[in-house]
Amino acid sequence: MSFIGHNTGFDKRHTEGENISVKADETPLSAASLPNPSQIPSVTSNKALVPDVPHGIDPSHLTTPEKRLYDFLCSQGWNDTQCSCYFTHIESMKEALSHHFYSQGWSDDQVQALHERCQMELPENFPAPRGDADQEDLQMQLRLVEEMNRRKAIGERMYPSTKTIGTGIAEERRT
Repeated sequence: MSFIGHNTGFDKRHTEGENISVKADETPLSAASLPNPSQIPSVTSNKALVPDVPHGIDPSHLTTPEKRLYDFLCSQGWNDTQCSCYFTHIESMKEALSHHFYSQGWSDDQVQALHERCQMELPENFPAPRGDADQEDLQMQLRLVEEMNRRKAIGERMYPSTKTIGTGIAEERRT
């Protein structure tokens, strides 16, 4: 399934030409389950970044999985400010996913295993946000949505019996 021109709920602008792929057995998160876009800092203005968060990353302070992710993002053309913004949002993303999967009946061990696997599996194609300030902000928000959906899909593959209620209806229509 491909969402072309899919409104992510972050911006009222039309995103024509943006393709976000979701495999048939995966359920994308709804906009209602994502963080409030007004709380997502701009990546193009240091003034808009979350207070007390450095505007760059010191790789020597990263854990091994974080360093691996940081190196991957840099290899995709991400700058330190973009990496910092991304790392800032990973924690709230993990919290949102934890709540989601706990509501599906997952145990603490299952949620912990999900977060560990998400650290080990890197996104396949994750280019750095580019363009003017508005375009860069929109692209960053889209990357965060992509990452949230990627992590959710990993969880659904790990424990398929706990998939989101309602997924079966869509699968029944396909058969």
